[in-house]
Amino acid sequence: QLRVNVQLGDGTTGQAIWAERYDGDLSQMFAVQDGITRAVALAVQVKLTFGDLAHLWEGQTAQLRAWEKMAQGRSLFLQFNSASNAEAQRVLREAIAIDPRYTGALIQLGLCYWWRARYVLTEDKAQNLTRALELAEQALTVDPEIGSAHMLMGGVAFLRDQHRLAMQYCETAIALSPSDSFAHAYLGLVCSYSREALRGIDVLKTALRLCPQPLAWYYESLSTACLWAGRLEEAIEAAEINFRLEPEEPLSYIVLASAYGFAGHKGYPTPEHLA
Repeated sequence: QLRVNVQLGDGTTGQAIWAERYDGDLSQMFAVQDGITRAVALAVQVKLTFGDLAHLWEGQTAQLRAWEKMAQGRSLFLQFNSASNAEAQRVLREAIAIDPRYTGALIQLGLCYWWRARYVLTEDKAQNLTRALELAEQALTVDPEIGSAHMLMGGVAFLRDQHRLAMQYCETAIALSPSDSFAHAYLGLVCSYSREALRGIDVLKTALRLCPQPLAWYYESLSTACLWAGRLEEAIEAAEINFRLEPEEPLSYIVLASAYGFAGHKGYPTPEHLA
C-alpha cells in the first residue's frame, strides 16, 4: 500500500492553505499519481483562483489526458482573443475525442462558440450560436443537472435577444450550482441588458464574492450595470479595476471612458497612472 500526504502552503507566511492524504495500491502507482496530479491542480484553482467554479468546470472524466486538454483549452479561452479561441477549440475537440461524455470539455467548447458569436463579426453568428446550443444539449444528455449547460443556453438566448428566456436559463443554472460565479456573472450581464440594472449589480457582486480571483469581465459588466443605474462612482471603481486586469484590451478603454464621461470627470487619471 502507498500513502502520500500533500500540503499546499503560503510561501510568505508558512500557513497551510490545503492538505490531503491519498492511499493507493503500490501496483497502481501511475493511477495514484494521476489522481494526485488532478487533485492538487483542482485544489489550487479552488483555493486561489476560480473558487468552487473550478469543480463545476472540471466535469467528470477518468481520462487524465482529456482533463489536461480541457485545462489547456480553458486557459486559451480565457485569453479572450480570436487566435487563442481557435486553438482552444482544437484542444477541446481532442479532449472530447478522448472522452465524449466529458461535460466540462463540452461546455467549454460551447463557450468558445458563444464568444465567437458575440465578438468575431466576420463569422456567422447564427451558426456559432447553433453549435454552442448543440454542445449544451449534448452535455445535458450526460448530466441533466449540470448548471453550466443551462448557463450556456442562457448565453445563447441572450445573443438571440431573448432576454427573459436567458434570465430563466441562468436562474436555473444558479439553482443547480449556487456557488458557480460564472453563472451569477452571466445572469448579472443579462439583467443589465434587460432593464434590471439594480438586480444585475447585486448578482454581479455575488459573483465577485464567490471567486477568489474574479475574471476581468465581471468588473466590466459591473461597471456597465452601475453606469445604467446611475451609480457613477461605483461604475468608475469597477471600470478602473477592469482596466488594471486587462490593460491591453480595447474594451477596457471604452468602459473606463464611458464611466468617466458620464460622471463628468475631466481630469481623470491616465492609463499609465492606473497601471
